[in-house]
Amino acid sequence: MSAIDPTVPVYGFPTTASVRGNFQTAHDEITTLQAAVTALQAATANGPFLPIVGGEITGNLQVDGALNVGTAGGAGFTFDVAGSGRFSGPLSVGLDTATSAASNITINGAVGAQRQLLFRTASLTRWSFFADTSAESGANAGSNLIIGAFNDAGAYAGPLIVGNRATRVVTISASLGNTTLGQDTGITAQFTLNGPAGLGKQILFRSASSSRWIMQATATAESGGNVGSDFNLFRYDDTGTSLGSAFSIIRSTGATTIPGALTLSNGGSFAGTFSGTHTYSGPVTFAGAVTMSAGLSLGNTLAPGGVTDLSRGIALFQNLYGFNVTSSRLNIVSPSSSAVMVNIGGTDVATFNSSGITANTITPAQGTDNTALASTAFVTRFSQGYGSVAISDADTVLTMAQASIRNLVITGTTTADRNITLPTTGNQRCWVIGNGTTGGFNIIVGFGSGATFTIPVGARMEIFWTTAAAAALHTMVGPALRIGDTTRNAFNFASGTGTAGIATLGLSGTGGLQFATMPLGFNAATPIAKPTVTGAKAGNTALASLCAALVSYGLIADTSSA
Repeated sequence: MSAIDPTVPVYGFPTTASVRGNFQTAHDEITTLQAAVTALQAATANGPFLPIVGGEITGNLQVDGALNVGTAGGAGFTFDVAGSGRFSGPLSVGLDTATSAASNITINGAVGAQRQLLFRTASLTRWSFFADTSAESGANAGSNLIIGAFNDAGAYAGPLIVGNRATRVVTISASLGNTTLGQDTGITAQFTLNGPAGLGKQILFRSASSSRWIMQATATAESGGNVGSDFNLFRYDDTGTSLGSAFSIIRSTGATTIPGALTLSNGGSFAGTFSGTHTYSGPVTFAGAVTMSAGLSLGNTLAPGGVTDLSRGIALFQNLYGFNVTSSRLNIVSPSSSAVMVNIGGTDVATFNSSGITANTITPAQGTDNTALASTAFVTRFSQGYGSVAISDADTVLTMAQASIRNLVITGTTTADRNITLPTTGNQRCWVIGNGTTGGFNIIVGFGSGATFTIPVGARMEIFWTTAAAAALHTMVGPALRIGDTTRNAFNFASGTGTAGIATLGLSGTGGLQFATMPLGFNAATPIAKPTVTGAKAGNTALASLCAALVSYGLIADTSSA
């Protein structure tokens, strides 16, 4: 404040001393001002410079040029806060209008000194944006950029983001949570990992800082011809140790490798084309239906290495078995010492080996038209073998399998005559059927309509089927037809309706032609019971009776006189 006394000189009669005093004061103040201006000019020799030591700007500060904090040089207006300067209002840098000059805020400091912007709440730091104190030792090292976090007390809690000046690698120390790149409309969203050829570009997935998966473009050199920078997905165990590749693609060829098992569920459908070579070193499991709309192609050339070459075929079990095609031949490939088995429905039906084809024992259901290979025993039984069918005490329709037996005996216990119905289809057309039931009743054999044939207990009948049941023929075979019995060596003939023998033809010993006690006739005479010869032999009455009996048997013609 000026010391000039504004009350002197006074009106009226001023004193000379008072006037001289004010002039002296004015002189001194002007001298002091001139000295200050001179000092200010010296301080601003390098440009406009306004030192504010311990000052405070409480209003808005607008700087139209560059604002450099911590330096005395540089282009534009320089504002140097030598102490702890404070801006309590907004700070604007630059103009609204277009200009060729850059608008900068510069924080300058010595090498190894920290240069930072602080964000505070009630004078307590919350965030810092600074170049750290790491030494600048060459090769762009040092002065790395850090965004640091502070706790509620204003104490440094650690870095959030660190940018390495030499490598330009950015490390984010905090959890990102749910992070979204891009927006719903307007632009194409993308995430780019860029780096020089020959270095890997990768994304790491970790649990508690331990790697679990790494997706990368490999460090394989890009030597031309699209070689290098192949795609790979690696997996890691619980300790973060690599378990190898789970999925890889060669960039130059597009060849894809899946080392583990591949499962396609819910009906995988392939409508496209698999070109090139696809190698699956583990099993491929199709849990649902797989549709190949264009079929399965195994290349456009035949097996170049002959019948054992599976490079153009289907290889199984490490190329030990498989299928291929050579000229006009479909080949089943197996090791020279191994056989190939054909299995149908869980049953081995044939074996292929170097000795040829061996049909395994497999028998179709009896009476069917199955063309599967049949055993010799089955063929023998079918053509001339023997079998039996047990029936319940009821009429029975034989199945195709039962009726396929050539010599068939019906067994079981019956309480009445029972009908047995034969099928008119199938391969069998001739039977010898015997009644082996117990109970003493007949079986009546037929075909559902037409002629029927009654077979007594113990008897057999040969039956033929032609084109209709009514045309069936039969031949009776007695149950007691035999050579020899317990008492004689003879043929014993029995009736077609009973089991008792009616005649025995003896061969030796006491044998001879012997007839049972039943009517007998010769030379077309009506059979009669054994006659009794009567009368007295002395008067020839007995002779007359004998002649009459012989005439009755048809053995003689009686032309004797009285």
